[in-house]
Amino acid sequence: MDNLELRALAYFTKRLMKDINVPWKRITLMNMSVDTRDAGGVMSTSMIRVPGMRYGALFIHQDTDTPDLYSVSHYELGLWISYAASLHEAIYICGALEFGGVPWDLIEDLAGWQRIKATKWVEEALTQAKRAFRQAEINEAVPHNHTPHERLKHLVDQADAIRAAMNITGPNKIIYLDGVDGGDTTIVVTANGQGGADYEEFGDYNAGPNNRHQLECISFETEAAAIAHAEARVERAQRGITEPEYTVPA
Repeated sequence: MDNLELRALAYFTKRLMKDINVPWKRITLMNMSVDTRDAGGVMSTSMIRVPGMRYGALFIHQDTDTPDLYSVSHYELGLWISYAASLHEAIYICGALEFGGVPWDLIEDLAGWQRIKATKWVEEALTQAKRAFRQAEINEAVPHNHTPHERLKHLVDQADAIRAAMNITGPNKIIYLDGVDGGDTTIVVTANGQGGADYEEFGDYNAGPNNRHQLECISFETEAAAIAHAEARVERAQRGITEPEYTVPA
């Protein structure tokens, strides 16, 4: 991307988008990982500095192998997201993904990237953004998803993507299950979908949801704290300690 195009892009965004608080940053450099192969066929990875325009958690830069294409990448990790055939398409993709609820700003490491990229909704959001841009280019109507059921599905998918980025389990999912007292007592830890979890003990868990007798229930602010409490309870039972250990919910 040469300086003239960068200046044109900066002018375009300043004039067109200043009134809606679009999160554009100044022209800057991004660290990007590049895989190369030497004469002997050995692959190696190196970091390079790439000039471009930052847009929130995203970054527009020229493709290293095909200068006619523009790439949209994740700014913090330097990982590629999508190609664009023009600067305007790249801008459209950034805006659609950033304002469409894809939680790129929550990704801090490779594990978070892999979790969010694995969600089907992110792939669908990217496909819809590119399709909508092409339809707008040829002056065709862009179909909307404003029906109540479609809006609800969008919100659910967006929440799932945020959970993936934060490594949070979905609501009502059992994340720990074990038995003590020879199987007479069942310990269940259930995620609440907001990062926390409920620790429960049942005397007759296999009797079914309507016939179970709950012996204890503690709510924890984090899934890890609830699982740690359950593991400690099982360990005490294995050592023959029957008194409950008081734990302050964390």
